[in-house]
Amino acid sequence: MIKNFVIIICAGGLLAISGCVGKDRQVQNHMAWLNSGNPVIRNRAITQLGTLGQQKAAPVLRKFLSREYPRDTRLLTVRALGNLGDAGSVELLVPILAEPDTDIKLATVEALGKIHDQRGIVPLAGMLNDQDAQLTAIWALGNIRHTNATPCLTGLLTSQDKFVRYNALQALKKIGSGR
Repeated sequence: MIKNFVIIICAGGLLAISGCVGKDRQVQNHMAWLNSGNPVIRNRAITQLGTLGQQKAAPVLRKFLSREYPRDTRLLTVRALGNLGDAGSVELLVPILAEPDTDIKLATVEALGKIHDQRGIVPLAGMLNDQDAQLTAIWALGNIRHTNATPCLTGLLTSQDKFVRYNALQALKKIGSGR
């Protein structure tokens, strides 16, 4: 009985180790596919790298934020960096908030919220006047969970818009102000 238990434990450990090795191999493959001339393959690799959660992919992905890449590639890159929670991308993401493309702008707001870096607070506060991004910016500010976001969110509690008020209250609760 004990012998069988030890065998099961060892087998489980080997599976866990092989899973890690397999994940590293996946990351290496996807990083290699980033150099593909085929945008479909490249975009798939960007998406997968964001899903696999390997921080080492973030510096390689950042180059795809450049305007020299197609819109879809940039949009997927913003989402991937947000999913990775890559604080090193904050300074590159902030200028993207000024872009006219609503999808890219909203993805950037969301990414900054997922990254949880307080350097995103001031730029996100600036998005509170953007009708397209307002509710997402409120969520992102709450998701950063830093008290520096409290003043701009508190000011929204008197908004005429019940959705703005509700979301501001929820964001403040996330931050922990108890309001």
